[in-house]
Amino acid sequence: MGMEAELIGIGPYSDRVKNHLAYPAEDYRGITLGTKVYTLVAYCETSHQSRDLADLCQVKIGEFGSHYINRERAKLLAQKFEDMPWEEKVRLEEDWRPDVMAVMDKFIVLARGGFEFYFLPNC
Repeated sequence: MGMEAELIGIGPYSDRVKNHLAYPAEDYRGITLGTKVYTLVAYCETSHQSRDLADLCQVKIGEFGSHYINRERAKLLAQKFEDMPWEEKVRLEEDWRPDVMAVMDKFIVLARGGFEFYFLPNC
């Protein structure tokens, strides 16, 4: 069996992040700003995708202590994703998965909204 992995984000609900969460924004009506919410950022079905996601997030699959991405580390990764040359993003889409730019965009918004992240492999 191959490895699967998820990247989840946990952080404070805000107008900045409401359109990047697991459910439509209207489902969050009535939630107090700052309430902790979570969302799936990326799901990888194959070992190849899982390893690429780990590399992208600077996570070492066998080192579980690296699977938690705190706010400061998330902000640095978000900046890395923003600064990544377009050609590299296109290569990732071709080699890895067609929605990699959407994954990076979601990560950037959530990181700037104060989210923390967890890389969860099933290895």
